Amino acid sequence: MVVKKIKGLPIKEVLFTFLAINKILYYLNYFNAMDQTDFWNAAEALLIRIVESDLLIILGVIAFFFLDKQIERKKIKYNSTIINLITYAVGYVALLGIAFVYSLTLTIILAPDFSFSMYLINFISIIPNATLSYIVIVIVLEIKHYFKNKEKKKSAEAMLSESFEDKLRMLKILFDEGILNQEEYDIKKEKLLNTMQ
Repeated sequence: MVVKKIKGLPIKEVLFTFLAINKILYYLNYFNAMDQTDFWNAAEALLIRIVESDLLIILGVIAFFFLDKQIERKKIKYNSTIINLITYAVGYVALLGIAFVYSLTLTIILAPDFSFSMYLINFISIIPNATLSYIVIVIVLEIKHYFKNKEKKKSAEAMLSESFEDKLRMLKILFDEGILNQEEYDIKKEKLLNTMQ
């Protein structure tokens, strides 16, 4: 019996394609809505939009893919809840650090009346929403890993089952061809059945 693994939709590719098309359409609509005669102001507004939000989103997505790979690697290596929690905590601190440094740099460059204390107050005010978003993403990653592990377990069980059936079939062929006598066949079949229990 041959078990064929059905490959699912490439979710990441579909998601990235959707996001890319969505972003391109957003920028096209943005340019169409703006005054066509003032190209430089439109370009400047678009650049500010990219630098203020889109670039940070791209950095966040890259960081989450890196975090996902680290967690998957650590689950395979350690399979420990404490290690997973530490990895998620380090990921959280790293993402907050990226957001802090990025937005601080942006604020220093774009705001002529920069005040670090005001910046710090503004940044602290976004931490609860950022934490909630991070928790939701972590839950999604855990659900993804759960289903991925479940699929791996199913595949392994199917391979073991197939292997058992192949061995049983081979024993029968050896018996039918006279290579094994009845007693040898019964002993080997009993051993094989005991290994499956």
